[in-house]
Amino acid sequence: MGANLPKDLLSAERSKLDIFEGIYMRKIYEFDAYQNDDDDEDWEKVTLRIHQARIECHCNDDVDIANIGCEFLIIHQNHRNKEIVVGLMTEKKIWKLQALNLRQFIDLGTILMNSKVPSWSISPVCQVCSKTFNLSKRRHHCRNCGKNICKKCLISTNYKIEGFYKLTKVCKSCSTLLGIQIDLLKSIERNCIGRNESSIKSLLLPCPSRSS
Repeated sequence: MGANLPKDLLSAERSKLDIFEGIYMRKIYEFDAYQNDDDDEDWEKVTLRIHQARIECHCNDDVDIANIGCEFLIIHQNHRNKEIVVGLMTEKKIWKLQALNLRQFIDLGTILMNSKVPSWSISPVCQVCSKTFNLSKRRHHCRNCGKNICKKCLISTNYKIEGFYKLTKVCKSCSTLLGIQIDLLKSIERNCIGRNESSIKSLLLPCPSRSS
């Protein structure tokens, strides 16, 4: 399968095999309590370890673990403060991660983006409607979860979200999920204090659109 992957997706798959580790500062918020402030209090020093699209956050004897997939949102990047804000949908938590230097900030952003790229599934049937692929039923891949789907189960739309990647082809399930996530980001934005940019416009999406 590797030879058939687009170069950028193949690069992301290779990146997932590398072990990333570094020391960062972290703040934790509830979804309804996030503020984009510059308060220096409540930061904790943590060790981040990222491998095979899973992030571990070690703080003293505690370890928080999250899969970097559809339920993991990269909400905002602030180059000036070297901060990356991520959302954990399942836990309803927001982590603000601050790098100690610019190199660390860039490296973390890169590995998170590569980890968000979904691995492409291979299946003899559509993973949504279960109909068999053949010469007339062409294979596609959801750009949000990586499922192998047919054209009937593919939704092509231009999500009004700015980010490193454009998301235009998703399965029906992910279309619903993305709608929920966009509404959530709008809600977070309304609860933010001092935000100059819309959270929705800062959402970074998982992988680039393709013609196939």
